[in-house]
Amino acid sequence: MKLKAFVILIAAALLSACNPAVKTPVDQPDLASFEGTFVSDGYGQRSEGYDWVAVSIRTLSDTSAHVAVRSRVDLKRATCTFDSDAFWTGEEKLVIPFEDKKFILSLSADTLKIRGTDEKSFNLLYYFCSGGATLEGNYMRLDGPVEEKQLNSDGFHKELSLQGITFTVSEMNRGFQSRLIIETSGLENSNESFTHTIHGWVSGAEVEDLNSDGWPELVVYVNSSEGAIRTRVLAYSVNNGKSMSQVHLPDIAFIKEANEGFIGYDEFAVVETSLVQRFPVFRRTGTGYEPTGKTRQVQYQLREGEALRQFVPEKITEY
Repeated sequence: MKLKAFVILIAAALLSACNPAVKTPVDQPDLASFEGTFVSDGYGQRSEGYDWVAVSIRTLSDTSAHVAVRSRVDLKRATCTFDSDAFWTGEEKLVIPFEDKKFILSLSADTLKIRGTDEKSFNLLYYFCSGGATLEGNYMRLDGPVEEKQLNSDGFHKELSLQGITFTVSEMNRGFQSRLIIETSGLENSNESFTHTIHGWVSGAEVEDLNSDGWPELVVYVNSSEGAIRTRVLAYSVNNGKSMSQVHLPDIAFIKEANEGFIGYDEFAVVETSLVQRFPVFRRTGTGYEPTGKTRQVQYQLREGEALRQFVPEKITEY
């Protein structure tokens, strides 16, 4: 009996070695787990006057999110301000491209870490802050609403300059209805302020001399999530360095060659002296729409119109 029991134990041990127990997988971060608000160490001592920074992350799609950094402003000027879209790499991190550099956002439990990928990007993280502060560091997830009365209430904020003209783009009272404010400096006749009521959020802004006349154009992208996410473009053109006027972009619904299969999820970017719109192409089904796997691109050029300058579709491609 003892020999038989020993054989059974040996057999069981060998079987266990050949067929190791399946371990319960450890949860890994995905894009959705990054959504929320994260705060710096000073938040816990805010009642004692400590400075603090909040990082807000909102998913835009299955592969992208918007990152907004705001800081305390009730006692002093804002320390850090930053806005950008981040992209999911599939490697448990978000990447923010900035010019030829990259920032990395990684998540461990409830701690968000922001870091640069090399010395140049590490140094650039100081650029978005004042007083020697940097965006690099660890931020703890905040349960519940942030203390907004101390926080910079602006949404998107960015300053852009080209050819002696400076544009300051600010989004106020972020929510379903916000105000977009565009301020200028460097114009000869009038440094005007332009205000728009927007339904959605500002996702980016770029400046370029799109008609090669020696004066810049400002392009602002506004995302709306009424159904599928759509991008609205607000653009202004400088008139011989003296004033600024709005530029018209036709709705793609009125561009017959481009609108078939368009339901939203479009993105815009300035590419050299063109404004480029890209979006996934869908086909109608019995229950709605399904993706075709193709992407359409519309390339616009800035032209003189009868009353104002306008973007005209010059080239439409699909791939």
